[in-house]
Amino acid sequence: MPILKLPGGTDIAEMVFFAASAMPDRVPGPPELEQLERDRKVIRFDTGADGGYLLYAYVEEDIPLELRAQCLAEVRIDGELEIPDGRVAFGGAESCVSDFQPNKSIRSDGLVSPGTYSVTAFLTDIPEEKYQRDLVELHSRTGNRVRILRWLPRVPILVGIPILFYQVVAGTFWIALAVGLGAVIVYRLLASVPPIASARSNYAAQKQELDMLYPSIVIEMRRR
Repeated sequence: MPILKLPGGTDIAEMVFFAASAMPDRVPGPPELEQLERDRKVIRFDTGADGGYLLYAYVEEDIPLELRAQCLAEVRIDGELEIPDGRVAFGGAESCVSDFQPNKSIRSDGLVSPGTYSVTAFLTDIPEEKYQRDLVELHSRTGNRVRILRWLPRVPILVGIPILFYQVVAGTFWIALAVGLGAVIVYRLLASVPPIASARSNYAAQKQELDMLYPSIVIEMRRR
């Protein structure tokens, strides 16, 4: 079965891997999450920080040895997950809602065979230096032209911020408001210019591909 690669994010420092169809119709509080955990509907991860995370789920497969070596043995979670319809999801605890619309910033959904699974999960410790090297290589591949096009829309913002603060300090609030709105309008106009929009879109797609190579959480799932 293909590896599930599910990006997500949290604003409350807790990520959850869960049976999507078992979620309530409102955001569960800690007592409800604890009950869902006892009912084998969720696997919880206290991340210790807000932000984006990426989960790799190996279904009926071992975690590859190279990746297993980058898992933190002391941060291992064992549990069970009942997935009656095969729909699973990974996202911030705030996304554990029945009608939540998946998006890569907060929650992603996937499919496995229905059943009850034994789950072994690890947080990873992939060296930041490796990611930074790959990021530098990506910047090098894109070239100077793309870098300039990507940065052009930010120029009015960078120029406008000090002017805005100066006008606020000077007490000329209407001028400050005009400067702020003008900078945003020019930013949006520049960002919509076809060559700039294309350069930004292509870079974002390549950056996403790179980010998808670095999982934050890795799990094995085996159906009982």
